[in-house]
Amino acid sequence: MGSGPKASPWSDDPARHQRFRLFFMSPAMYFTGLLSDLKAIVSLLHLQGHWIDRGLLHIFTTDSGEHINFWPANGELQVQGRSAARRDLEQRLAAIIAKIEPSRSSRQPETSYPILSVTVVDGFGAMAQR
Repeated sequence: MGSGPKASPWSDDPARHQRFRLFFMSPAMYFTGLLSDLKAIVSLLHLQGHWIDRGLLHIFTTDSGEHINFWPANGELQVQGRSAARRDLEQRLAAIIAKIEPSRSSRQPETSYPILSVTVVDGFGAMAQR
């Protein structure tokens, strides 16, 4: 018997989702250089893996399953993977970045994109009916 769509494993237990994030994902680091600079830094780590370009997101995936996620628009870097391997990769990456940009690697950069104003229209006003 079908019981409808399967619920997300996180929907009934927010604490479980938080534990997942703590176990598999690092807090964000920031890098203000270019993608080519980050690729050079990652090559210094002597990791086996490959880069994936997802447009606004660039991901280095190691052969052992860790990921370095990079969003060039705001410089955010995030390392994902199993706890011990993730922490090791995170520390090695942070150490190299700190040598290159010591004052910027551990804090969020200033906003590098314009702040936009958004007006929401519900579509039922007198103007929307014309």
